[in-house]
Amino acid sequence: MDNNKLNKSCFCLGKSYNLFPVSKECIKFLKEAKHVIVGVSGGSDSMALLYYLLNLIKNNNKLEFNFKIIVAHVNHLLRGEESFRDENFVRKVCEELGLTLEVLRENIKEKSKKFKRGIEETARLIRYNFFSKLSKKYSNSLIATAHTLTDAIETMFLNLTRGSGLNGICSIPELNGNIIRPLINLTKKDTENYCNFNNINYVYDSSNGSLKYKRNLVRHKILPILKDINSEYEQAFKRTFTLLKEDLKCLEFFAKEQLEKSKISNNVYNLNILKKIPNALLSRCIRTIVSNFLKESSECSNFISEYSQIKLILNYIKIGYGTITITKNTYIEILNDIHVNYIFDPPLEKTEHNKLKSVMTSSKSKTIKKSKKSKKSSELNKTIHNRNNNTLSNNHLLNENNFGNTLNLLNNELNKINSKKD
Repeated sequence: MDNNKLNKSCFCLGKSYNLFPVSKECIKFLKEAKHVIVGVSGGSDSMALLYYLLNLIKNNNKLEFNFKIIVAHVNHLLRGEESFRDENFVRKVCEELGLTLEVLRENIKEKSKKFKRGIEETARLIRYNFFSKLSKKYSNSLIATAHTLTDAIETMFLNLTRGSGLNGICSIPELNGNIIRPLINLTKKDTENYCNFNNINYVYDSSNGSLKYKRNLVRHKILPILKDINSEYEQAFKRTFTLLKEDLKCLEFFAKEQLEKSKISNNVYNLNILKKIPNALLSRCIRTIVSNFLKESSECSNFISEYSQIKLILNYIKIGYGTITITKNTYIEILNDIHVNYIFDPPLEKTEHNKLKSVMTSSKSKTIKKSKKSKKSSELNKTIHNRNNNTLSNNHLLNENNFGNTLNLLNNELNKINSKKD
């Protein structure tokens, strides 16, 4: 691609719209980056993003942007020849522009069956895992994806249908760790107009028209109705997202403040303080506790996104005891009148706890404690294996098999407590 075309496609903006209203925070991240890994499918959104970043480098008069672009393309092998058409298109663009290209080919249908997840969710997990690996390969790197305001609105509706809270309604964040989304304030129409106006080629994914995918149902059935109601609905949603994100920041600020007040030591928190916190803040405290611990231990879990597990912990805090597994090797334990620092074992039955209690110092504070589990003697493992799931002991291990039973037992405990109060 010649320089004249590159300059034109990077610079010329349509007179009827203002393109790329990128936040100062996003620009700051780009200024500090050495590499920017750009997810490029070949569609109008990702091609507009690619040329936006090229624009920053090409017209870097103040030498503020010194990053190198790494193009990342994932071939999901879902559309036969069309999937390879897209891959070859991206390869050709990178060759013409002299850009480094990283390609991953993954059979999403097979992975979907293996993970027991939907195709869309599996594809997303595969992409971000690929981007994450590349960010480790290339030093001081950002991951840039081409999500738009239109994508954010679609995601919000999908989250609502799953029963989401404020985080889900806020939809796709512009910044998330080392991930940036410079186009999040633009609509799909904006990126298409930009590419068409500047003669930037892009490909069309035929699966975007298929109603077998949930996102496409929202895109083709719900959004047109919203447009009939308000032709400027996307800008209206943009204002809503802005307001809700401010509320979310406020909640997270106060949750962090309360968490710091309740912290006794590393991974130990005062239960008396946490009990007084409203659930809107307490649920965020729990997510933060788990998230921070998983980062330290380099483990992965979907715990912080599972409402049922968060609700169970909230109820455990109310009654003052309980244990719930986070990952294969970690769990949160809530105890009465015992301050436990670390036990590198599975949660104990009540009888074993009584033995442990006799050799441990009792603490006046009630605490939440997270610790890693390790192998224990075969005798204790046998005891734990024969655990009676019909008893809610001081330390009740939560797993898929006894989850429903645990909730029933927990409700009984709460009813007993409430009846005593009455």
